[in-house]
Amino acid sequence: AKALLEHYETDASCKHLKPFVSIIKDSPVYPVVLDKDETVMSLPPIINGSQSKITLDTTNVFIECTATDLTKANIVLDTMVTMFSEYAAKPFTVEPVQVKFVDEKGDVTKSYVTPQMYTRQECADVDFVNSLIGINISAERMVQLCNKIQLGPASIVTQNGTQRLQVTVPPTRSDILHPVDIAEDVGIAYGYNN
Repeated sequence: AKALLEHYETDASCKHLKPFVSIIKDSPVYPVVLDKDETVMSLPPIINGSQSKITLDTTNVFIECTATDLTKANIVLDTMVTMFSEYAAKPFTVEPVQVKFVDEKGDVTKSYVTPQMYTRQECADVDFVNSLIGINISAERMVQLCNKIQLGPASIVTQNGTQRLQVTVPPTRSDILHPVDIAEDVGIAYGYNN
């Protein structure tokens, strides 16, 4: 593997690969995507094999994401798979894959199933949303707007006498982190020019 990376880094015919070599060159291990017969499909982020080319006759697509941060890789993968799944033979279905981490002896040290496709609940006080945006709309209207912009199903919950907008954050909306983000999306759906 070291010799192959050296080739990609120095050979003029591989100059398009050179910028990516430094990402994994000094790593003690390399990411390799294998098929069930252990044929190398990809050495990310350097190369993909001819086995993984997409043609007009392709019926199955394996979406792979490589990163130096597993959390970010899972966010990107979930987003890509979710968006791609719209075009599946049965829309919005995906086949999970088990990722295995192996040591130098080939023993599996840990594994997990991906894509994870996490959804989660987030809340923002209705008064906070109205105040931040500078509007005065009902909680019910906020629910309608959130359902319109991929933050549904949304609902109103009451905590300690305060109305709170509870939204469902899908895998495609990793940008929703705080109540401010919910308020921003309500503002966008409401219309900044209103």
